[in-house]
Amino acid sequence: MTGSNYNFFSRPHVNIANREAARREAAYLNSRQDECCCAFYDAGASTTTAIFGGSAEQFHILSVASRLKTNVVVFNSEGSFWFKGSLHLPNIEEIGRDLANDRFGKISVLFGQSSGGYAALAASKHLEGATAIAVSPQTFDDRAAKSSMRISSFLKPSYTEADLLDLRQYLADATNSSQRAIILSASEYSTPYEGLFWIDHLHGFRMIDVPTVQIFMLRSSLHSSVWRNADNYAKMLADVAQCDSTEQRRDAIFAGTEVVSANVDSTG
Repeated sequence: MTGSNYNFFSRPHVNIANREAARREAAYLNSRQDECCCAFYDAGASTTTAIFGGSAEQFHILSVASRLKTNVVVFNSEGSFWFKGSLHLPNIEEIGRDLANDRFGKISVLFGQSSGGYAALAASKHLEGATAIAVSPQTFDDRAAKSSMRISSFLKPSYTEADLLDLRQYLADATNSSQRAIILSASEYSTPYEGLFWIDHLHGFRMIDVPTVQIFMLRSSLHSSVWRNADNYAKMLADVAQCDSTEQRRDAIFAGTEVVSANVDSTG
């Protein structure tokens, strides 16, 4: 493959199409992080799903690929938080351009949580006919905004690093044939507030008037809602990837959020 520099593994003969296999593969990739920031799984399909691991998630995010029949490319942000670039992985703008140029096949779906959600949205800018699904994403450099707030001493807000793309501006002229879904929990109470408080609604709702962006709300009190619902998110991704139209994909995302909401336990 030509283009930007990636430290990646090509894994054409590895099956990740069930939960235990995906978990084993994630553990293997995590053990090789010094060598690998990206892995590609060629299933011989006509389309590819791009999955982005958030800060400190490593390759565990691969669990959401366990029902997919598409090719899969997964990116790990370790050493490149918010995908700003490192020795082994280009920045998210370059990754987005490479995806638009079919470096890993035709991208149909992008997925990520937290900073991985930020990456999924940003990488979708130049894609045609794709669907980006971002769970609790950061969408801008929030340090000044949060510093201007009077926040209770019982809360411990988390802050982004500097120089994030402002996705409200960055996606203003994005391709209108692609759609972008932001999934937010009703609160972050179970994260818990005193340890990790992103104020996800600050990041999500500022995107509500961006063309092609739609907000979906969960009955959940977690910032990282994927981890207690990985199999339900895997089914959502598989259903979305099989849809032919924008309307069908939007309905599949909503149906998936309903399943996640219905299965939230008393702590999540």
